[in-house]
Amino acid sequence: MAALEQFLEHVPPRTGLAYIVVQHLDPKHHSILTELLARKTTMNVTEVSDGLPIKPNHVYVIPPNATMLIVDGTLRVSRPTK
Repeated sequence: MAALEQFLEHVPPRTGLAYIVVQHLDPKHHSILTELLARKTTMNVTEVSDGLPIKPNHVYVIPPNATMLIVDGTLRVSRPTK
């Protein structure tokens, strides 16, 4: 967590890039990772929902209990299979 926070504190908010955070999260608990990271940057920090288009100068966080793919510039989220 500290490394992510330090990274976001030092990344300029207008790089033209999107940042995607994929971290192992407890599948049974609500995550506040999005809120914690949003305190460290002026970029928009969003928990990903299925079909979300990727935009520059944004930070995207994988939700708990999810598998995520990038398909044609869109974030695709699904439940992991066993």
